Amino acid sequence: TVRTCTAGRDGYVGRIEAVSIGRASHELGAGRNAAGESIDHAVGVMMRVKAGDRVSAGQPLLDLHYRDETRLAAALDWCDGACTIVDEPPTPRPAILGEIR
Repeated sequence: TVRTCTAGRDGYVGRIEAVSIGRASHELGAGRNAAGESIDHAVGVMMRVKAGDRVSAGQPLLDLHYRDETRLAAALDWCDGACTIVDEPPTPRPAILGEIR
């Protein structure tokens, strides 16, 4: 089953909280709390936008693939506000931040 999270307003994706998206995926069952626990390979988060993308209110931002409604509620809490919508396009960040020698 899939639940889509959408943009609350028009603007640009200014920031995506990767930790929140990761925690949401974990809540759905895509991660382990201890070695030996099983992983559900059918669940997780699919991003539909990236930082800097122009979005309209109601446009899909991400999809939560889940099997268990009780796990979905916790994942939605993590996704709430994980994508920040801003008025102006964010300044692009370089793909390579530096070199280690």
